[in-house]
Formats: sequence, structure tokens, C-alpha cells
Amino acid sequence: MSKLKKKKLKLLPLLVIKIFLISVLFYLYFNSTQAVEGEFSNEIYLLSVSKGENNSIIGERLIPLSLRIVPGTGDVFVHSNGILETDTQLSLRNSQSTTCTLLSLDCTSYDFYYSFTQDNLVLEGPSAGAAIAILTAKTLLNERIPKDIGITGSLSSGGVIGVVGGVPEKITLTEKFGFKKIIVPYLSSYNESIDHDIEIVKSLDLLEACLLYTSPSPRDAHESRMPSSAWKNG
Repeated sequence: MSKLKKKKLKLLPLLVIKIFLISVLFYLYFNSTQAVEGEFSNEIYLLSVSKGENNSIIGERLIPLSLRIVPGTGDVFVHSNGILETDTQLSLRNSQSTTCTLLSLDCTSYDFYYSFTQDNLVLEGPSAGAAIAILTAKTLLNERIPKDIGITGSLSSGGVIGVVGGVPEKITLTEKFGFKKIIVPYLSSYNESIDHDIEIVKSLDLLEACLLYTSPSPRDAHESRMPSSAWKNG
């Protein structure tokens, strides 16, 4: 057995305990928070990095995704001015249903309207799953999403945040746009010896990420280097 596998096996009991404690904390937190009533909307930025030959970066950008929740019958609608590949659409719907399950909410009483407004968008892969889940959770809980925090990672049906590619590049991307914190999958691989002007936090699952997705000192919109559209709800 390799050293890496042995290390992961040693970490397993600690991770199980961590999940349990986080679940208890989130249960207490959620039961003191009122779920969405009426109509509520929110917006988050997905972190996108494209690579070409020789693993070189050929594109990096923030992709705005908004969500509006209204009383309804549990339908999920997705609007896009570009192309959403099948795996991305499946990831979105999985994130929505998983979030409702983890929050113990009957989401059949709401309709969900997700909207990608960026033109010429081509989005593929499951790496936005965690961000979509955060967007869904915060909107259901009537909480505004901080504009200086980013997150990357896929999302399993059990709420575990899975490892994705391009984490070092996404750290650099969020740093470039003035974010204060980025949440990455627990087992992400990146050079931790490099000093970054941003807080990097590893998260095991969605419940923990929801607790981490808070900004103790939200920056003023006029001082941020982020696109101004990010602040239209703030």
C-alpha cells in the first residue's frame, strides 16, 4: 500500500468525526435561520480556467450565475445565452437537489430560476457544483452571498466536495480579482509553500463550506477590483 493511501486511511476517522460535528453545528445554525419566504434572489461567480496545449492557460474569467427562488411546484429552470454541456446541466440539478436534502427542506414548494447572463458562454464539467450549491443554500436561507469569497469543487449526491482541476490557477484568479477568501476541496493539490494575498480554506463538504462562506469584513463595492455587476444586489 502506498504512503498516500495509508495517509488517507489514517485521516478517515478524523474526517468522519469532522463531518458529524459540522452537521451538528449546521443543524443548530439552520434551525435558528428562517428559510426563504416569498421571492428571493442571489448571485455568485463561478471560477473558470481554460487550458490549451502544454497545460498553458488560454482563458480565465469569472462567470456570473444568478438564482431567483419563487413560490412554485419544485421546477428548476436554467437560462443561458451560450452552451451548457450535459455534465454541467446534470451538476446544476444535482447541486440543487442535494442542497435541499441537506437543508431538510421540501423544495417542491419553490421554483428555481438559474440564469447565466454572459454572452458566448461555453461551460462544461462538474467543477461548479459546490458554487451552485452555495448559491442555492444561501438563497434558500435568505442570506446575501459575500462578493469577496470564491469556491471551486464538484459536489457528490452526499454533499462531499470533490477534487477538481485547475485549483492553483483558480487561486491566482480570485487573488487577481481582489477576493479575500477561496474555498477549495479538502484533498486539493497545490503548492502550499507559495504565499498568496488571499485566505485559502479547505472544505470537506457543503455543510462546512456554508459555514465558511462568510465575510467578516465585506469590502466596499467602490474599493473592489471585481466587476461592478457583482455588486448589483449588495
